[in-house]
Amino acid sequence: MLDIYTRISYLKNSSFCFEHLIFHNETGRLLVTQKSVQVNLNSQTNKPERLPDHLRKIIMDYEGDSLEILG
Repeated sequence: MLDIYTRISYLKNSSFCFEHLIFHNETGRLLVTQKSVQVNLNSQTNKPERLPDHLRKIIMDYEGDSLEILG
């Protein structure tokens, strides 16, 4: 069995970063660390676009003080 932890570590104008940790739940050994950046693209122009305020608020409310806001 594995314990998997995921959070959003930072929020920028048009992007945010997921961080993931995977531990073996019996030994507590860290098996995997992973980061990925998600970018909000305008489907018409295929260019980055500011994340909508309602989504920014959901992320900020959920992550609280651990969230770094960079834009």
